[in-house]
Order: sequence, then structure tokens, then C-alpha cells
Amino acid sequence: MKTQSAKNPAAVELGRLGGLTKNPKRAAASRRNGRLGGRPRRDGEPPQPREPRPKKAPIVLTPKPRPEPKAKRRTRRAPGYEF
Repeated sequence: MKTQSAKNPAAVELGRLGGLTKNPKRAAASRRNGRLGGRPRRDGEPPQPREPRPKKAPIVLTPKPRPEPKAKRRTRRAPGYEF
């Protein structure tokens, strides 16, 4: 049989507070989960369906304009060099 060590009450309270924190990331995740129907009910009854969100206008992508071709650089050749 295991013996339980005495827990520091201050550490217990800090641990409890740490589990109750609500930061912006957790709040956003909670909102997203709520939009998806939330946590399943204990009685097994499915959540009520909601109205679908209005669709956003499609994003139209236009091609980038092509840059002008660069002028060719003249290279020096050895005297008497021909193509």
C-alpha cells in the first residue's frame, strides 16, 4: 500500500489556479469548439442544428505583370573570335 505524502496547501492552491487560467488562445479554441456544436451532451441528445453562415465573396487572383526582359550585356571576346 502506498502512503501519500502531505501536500503543501500553497502548492495545491497554485495548481488549482493554474488549471483555471483562461488565456486568449484557450478562449479562442473554446469559441471555435462552441461553433462546431460544443461538447456532446450526457443524455446523448445531439445539439440543435444552426443556420449556415453566409458565404464570403470569392477571392479573385490576378496574375502578376511580367517584367520587361533585361538588355543583354555585351561581352568582350578575344580578338579574332567569331561564332
